[in-house]
Formats: sequence, C-alpha cells, structure tokens
Amino acid sequence: MGIEETAKNKANELGGAAKEFVGSATDNPELEAEGRVQKDESKLKEVANKVSEKAEDAVEYVKEAAQRVGDSFKKDE
Repeated sequence: MGIEETAKNKANELGGAAKEFVGSATDNPELEAEGRVQKDESKLKEVANKVSEKAEDAVEYVKEAAQRVGDSFKKDE
C-alpha cells in the first residue's frame, strides 16, 4: 500500500470521526452512524491493504525458497 492510499484512508477515517462527533454533539443519530460507518470502512480498507501486503511477502518468500530448493538439486547433479 502506498503512502498516498494510506493518507487517503486516514483522511477518510478522520472525516468519519468528525461526522460521528458532530452527529453526537447535535443529537443527530443518522449523521453519527454515517460517520461511524465511514470511519470503520476506512479502518477495514487499511487492514485489507496490510493483509494484501503480507500475502505478497509470503508469496515472494515461497518463490525464493522454491528457487533455493531447485538450486540445491542442480548442485547435486
């Protein structure tokens, strides 16, 4: 996940928190709920991006391990 996407998610999360706060302060449950949803969506996107990065790292690790195993068989020939 790039810095730009992280910043975008964080800005969206803060916007949601602001809506939630204003909704609570003005006794507007709809705005409060909308803010909570926006904030939670942003957090979920952040987690999904981190999971995706970890999966990509794991795939790369497996590829490298497979290459090392293949190379070790070539040495034995």
